[in-house]
Amino acid sequence: MRMKGAYRYELTYRRASVLLFAALIALIVGVQMAGAQNIGGAVTIVVASDPGAAPDVMARILSGPLSERFGQPVVVENRPGAGGNIGAMAVSKAKPDGRTLFMATVNMTITPWMTKTPAFDPAGDYTAIGQVASVPMVVVVNPALGVKTMKELVALAKSKPGSLNYSSPGIGSLNHIETVLFERATGIKMVHVPYKSGAAATTAVLGKEVDLFFAGMPPAVPQLKSNALLGLAVTADKRSSLVPAVPTLSEAGYTNLESDAWYAILGPKGMSAALVAKIAGALKEVLALPNVKVQFANSGAEVLTSAPEAMAKLLAADAKRYKGVVEDLGLVK
Repeated sequence: MRMKGAYRYELTYRRASVLLFAALIALIVGVQMAGAQNIGGAVTIVVASDPGAAPDVMARILSGPLSERFGQPVVVENRPGAGGNIGAMAVSKAKPDGRTLFMATVNMTITPWMTKTPAFDPAGDYTAIGQVASVPMVVVVNPALGVKTMKELVALAKSKPGSLNYSSPGIGSLNHIETVLFERATGIKMVHVPYKSGAAATTAVLGKEVDLFFAGMPPAVPQLKSNALLGLAVTADKRSSLVPAVPTLSEAGYTNLESDAWYAILGPKGMSAALVAKIAGALKEVLALPNVKVQFANSGAEVLTSAPEAMAKLLAADAKRYKGVVEDLGLVK
């Protein structure tokens, strides 16, 4: 009887231990799930440019840490073309469930106004989640062109009107707009050769297909550091720590042409406030990580965060501003 009693006691003890262990596991998993900003499925960040371009570089830096916080895979999908409109339209038509996000750039507030019937409304067809970075442009040329300063570039262009050409990620991109404004300010005339992305436009200068490019920092910095390309000026109001020897446009003698490109995470129109708060919170955490800041800086970008409300205001303000610029430059077709 004693043996049976001892056996029953040991069996009961083992069962209780198993149940307690299972309860502890459930509690730990529950806490982990509560801490994660669970979205409910794999998340896609759409990038409206080729791999290697600035938005692509940033999206890939963010994807890993965001995946950890969402508790779901985060993949980057490149949808280049039409000056970024293809990727932008894809996101505008997606379900507002948080599983399709957009690595947006300031270009999306420009290109819709290039046609009489815009394909999308930059301010009305999206849900703002938050800004992630600000990036100045740098004017790059192939060393074979034979110019080392902006003054020399302008002198060459004036000596051969219409003979120099420049690349851009597409008609109506910020790169294109800023180059046209520079042409107007200096009285020169060059030929525009649009490409599908910033990476392709940079490669065109490397291959001597074009003479210059008002390039985003991420695809340009590696080429500048290897001396494959020469930087003549940055478009920010101060020099970049990544290419400190390159002067600003103002220092080069051309004022009132400063411009920075912003990058932000957006979602389709109609996302709930609770869902936006989840994603914005995770994004803020990721952008505060030291390794993320270093990776952004190494690619030429400065981390710059904003709340959803502030991003929505910036989106609306730039959409209004660049609509007027596009009309003034006669770029509407």
